[in-house]
Amino acid sequence: MYVDLGAYNGDTIDEFLHYTGGSYRKIVALEPNAKNFAKLRAHCGGMENTELWELGAWSRTDTLLFNNKAGRNSAIAGKGVATRVAAVDSILCGAAASYIKADVEGADREALLGMAKTLRLFKPKLNLAAYHRFEDLFRLPLLLHALRPDYKIYLRHHPYIPAWDTNIYAV
Repeated sequence: MYVDLGAYNGDTIDEFLHYTGGSYRKIVALEPNAKNFAKLRAHCGGMENTELWELGAWSRTDTLLFNNKAGRNSAIAGKGVATRVAAVDSILCGAAASYIKADVEGADREALLGMAKTLRLFKPKLNLAAYHRFEDLFRLPLLLHALRPDYKIYLRHHPYIPAWDTNIYAV
């Protein structure tokens, strides 16, 4: 199962399908921003074996405030729109994930804590954005190692414009 946290408009689902030749068992996608979720639903809503959730990834079920800026810039803030969040473990209900992509606008540590059981049970491959907070370059690999010491962890910077894509991969 492919899990897309911060699915935006479905662009990374398209990329996943490109690399898998369109073959997948199931896709679970979370996007907390209502405007982005509408784009995601319009783009991916008719796909078979796909669950789309208007939720943010977090360590527990809760309602948090998001600044809800346009496009890719929604993030947890001190004021904004009340937005539901949930732990990946509670959404998957014990189902095996094989690949998890997380680009959750700085909520990466909390998202990892919310998938701790899935990581321990199934060791899915991970692709985590590491560019939202400077400390994530260090604290995310350390947290991954604490949760699953047998992961091999890699850091890659991709030459995209704008130059923000630095990712942590765990296999």
